[in-house]
Amino acid sequence: MTSRNHMQRKRPTSAGRERTPEPGSDEQIWEDVHDRLMAHPDVDAAEIEVVVDEGEVTLTGRVDSREAKWLAEEVVRAIPGVGDVRNKLKIARL
Repeated sequence: MTSRNHMQRKRPTSAGRERTPEPGSDEQIWEDVHDRLMAHPDVDAAEIEVVVDEGEVTLTGRVDSREAKWLAEEVVRAIPGVGDVRNKLKIARL
């Protein structure tokens, strides 16, 4: 499920079945994080990997600037159900 054109994912699995995630579940939080980061005009989420574990979100990968790094964290912190954010994003060297 990894692509250079889309945000990299480590999505919680549902035993191969397609289903609607429960509100507040790690899978729902992951979907919300993915949707909001991909939709944000000032965050290039193409190289961001998201992992959610018991409501804690870890962001890894690369972004273009320090501002994008902190903006990504702010976007994630505003999502209902997110307990904490570990921002391990690196700034890409140009």
